[in-house]
Amino acid sequence: MQISFVIHDLKSLEFFSGILANMIHKGDYILFHGEIGAGKTTLIKFIAKSMGINERYVSSPSFVIINEYKKDRLKIFHIDIYRLGENTSISDVGLDDYYLEEGIVFIEWAEYLNDLEKNKGLHLKMEILENEGRKLTLSSNDPTWFERLEKLQKINLL
Repeated sequence: MQISFVIHDLKSLEFFSGILANMIHKGDYILFHGEIGAGKTTLIKFIAKSMGINERYVSSPSFVIINEYKKDRLKIFHIDIYRLGENTSISDVGLDDYYLEEGIVFIEWAEYLNDLEKNKGLHLKMEILENEGRKLTLSSNDPTWFERLEKLQKINLL
């Protein structure tokens, strides 16, 4: 299943992230796609903020590969695989332990995952539009996301 939205400004992106955050469950992982500057880390900051994480602690893990954020019993694992290159396997780099945790996993640069791992979770692609807006395309082959995507599709972001 696939749905798309056009986001015109940061206020709308933050609104969308709050709705999405309420649909994310422990054990989920969200795979972020998009070019540099598309807003992947900004969106993750807004989602984490909606989940009660202080957004000033949320930053791109480009150089450390993984950031972990905690709030009470909630754990978010924020992974950036850009520097690891194409066809990255989570298990090849020892990151598979994070899937086994009772947490939520966000992966930036998911287009670099190997094909087998691209078939999991919720994919969120961000595209920069000419008018400075963003097109968000959410897709999943995971049946646990179908109902949630249908609910998201009914939301008016204007």
